[in-house]
Amino acid sequence: MKTRLNDNEEIIYFGRKHWIVYTHAILLAFVTGGVFYLLSMGLLSMLAFVAIITYFYFERKNDIWIITSQRLIDEWGVFSVNSKETPLDKINNSSYRKTILGMILNYGTVEIQSAAEKGSTLAKFVPSPEKFCHAILLAKEAFDKKVECPICKELIRPGAIKCRYCGSSQEQKQEEIENQVNTIEDTQPVNIFKRKEI
Repeated sequence: MKTRLNDNEEIIYFGRKHWIVYTHAILLAFVTGGVFYLLSMGLLSMLAFVAIITYFYFERKNDIWIITSQRLIDEWGVFSVNSKETPLDKINNSSYRKTILGMILNYGTVEIQSAAEKGSTLAKFVPSPEKFCHAILLAKEAFDKKVECPICKELIRPGAIKCRYCGSSQEQKQEEIENQVNTIEDTQPVNIFKRKEI
């Protein structure tokens, strides 16, 4: 994973392509290696086989999807690093589909529709695509959950440093509230109904 996480950002889901992609690599390697072998190029046949298998290995290793508490990250690339990020509040819907072979081996294609500038995200050969969609749903529900600002009483996101409505510092206000609570706890109660001794 090349993308750096923000403060207080947690990984909810991490996944990479299903192992079925290796069957494509092996098939392509055998075909390419066979062609070189028939042309009496035994050394090139072996090198082509190893090169294709190695490429698909690193392609699967670097092609990952990460769902965090703030965003969806899609990374890919062998000779270059590519990354696409979609904030959770921009995700509108997610769906998946499986072919007959996908239903047997449990993989499919996931489409994430969003209002982000880079558009929708299409993830192919996703293992257990229903779990991927469910992880997006859970992350989005947690992200959209609101708490009340102690100053203006407007609803803001949990963990917000500053209220978008009144501009008050939430960290400073939280410290003030904790100090007040500690002060109240340390204060001894006074019995105002105690009778004076004559």
